[in-house]
Amino acid sequence: MRRIFFIALIISLLFLSLISIFFHSQPNVLGSQRDQKKITVNDQTFTVDVADTDNKRVQGLSGRKNLKQNEGMLFIFPDKSIRAFWMKDMNFPLDIIWIDSDTIVGFVENAPPEGANPINRYYSPVPVDKILELNAGTVKNLHIEKGQKIIIY
Repeated sequence: MRRIFFIALIISLLFLSLISIFFHSQPNVLGSQRDQKKITVNDQTFTVDVADTDNKRVQGLSGRKNLKQNEGMLFIFPDKSIRAFWMKDMNFPLDIIWIDSDTIVGFVENAPPEGANPINRYYSPVPVDKILELNAGTVKNLHIEKGQKIIIY
């Protein structure tokens, strides 16, 4: 009887160890670790989550409840192209800023959330390799304009 208890205990500990190893090797499963950078636009610094893979870009800010005042998401692409964005499964409006290298080339202000079946698509005015999403009203409040430079660090 004692031997069966001891074997069951060892199997349980091994099982828990394997689960622990799995979750620690998958930081996004728990949402505890995000790839972040700082970005400065018009003398204002934001902490941004970086979307630099297809999966991260598709997910974007969808499903997130809100952003703090100085938070955002920076989408980084491996090449320059005309980009189209939508507001699928968003819970709050955004300003979308189109960036070519380190220069703002356009923006969309106050793009409203559209749920699971969005109708609107927002297109960059020229080929871009980066897109910055910030809380709606940020472009207006910070007087962001075409031609301004951004700093990413």
